[in-house]
Amino acid sequence: YIESTPNIDPKFKAELNKEARSAIKKAKELNPKRPDIFIALAGNYLINKEYQKAEEQAEQCLNIAPNKGECWWAKTLSLIGLKKIPESIKAMEIANKKGYKTEAKRAIGQLINVYGNLARKTGEKKYYQNLAALYQKLIKLDKERVKKAEEIRKIKIPENFQYHASLAYI
Repeated sequence: YIESTPNIDPKFKAELNKEARSAIKKAKELNPKRPDIFIALAGNYLINKEYQKAEEQAEQCLNIAPNKGECWWAKTLSLIGLKKIPESIKAMEIANKKGYKTEAKRAIGQLINVYGNLARKTGEKKYYQNLAALYQKLIKLDKERVKKAEEIRKIKIPENFQYHASLAYI
C-alpha cells in the first residue's frame, strides 16, 4: 500500500511502516534463515528510500540464499539508490541469470521509483535519461499486453496513457 500510494499521509505511513517492520521482525524470530523475510525488509527500506539498510538486508539474504534472484534484485535496487551504478548493473545481470524477471512491469516500475528519486534529489540528466528509457520499455510492454488482450477478446483495448504522459514529462 505504501509503495502504490505516493501521497500517503506521513503519520499513516509511519504507522504502516511500524506494523510492517514489527511483523517482519516476528517472522525473523520464527524463521531466521528464510530469505523472503530479508527480501520483505529490504523492500520496506527501498520504499522508504533507506538504501543503505536495504543493501544490508539484501546482503543478509544473499548470505542465506546466494542463488535467489529476488535477493540479487533487492541488492540491485539498493545499489542504484546509493549511486553505485556499475555494481548495480552487475547485480542486475546476476538477478536475471538467477531467474528474476528484470524486464517485467513490476521490476521496471521499481527501477522508475529508484531512478526517479535520484533524479529529483540530484537533478542529474543521466537519471532522467534512464527514466525515459524505462518508460519506453513500459510503453512497449503495454503495447504487447494490449495486442494479446485484443486478440483474445476481439475488442479494442486502450493503452495506458499515463506511461506516455510520464515519458513526455521526463
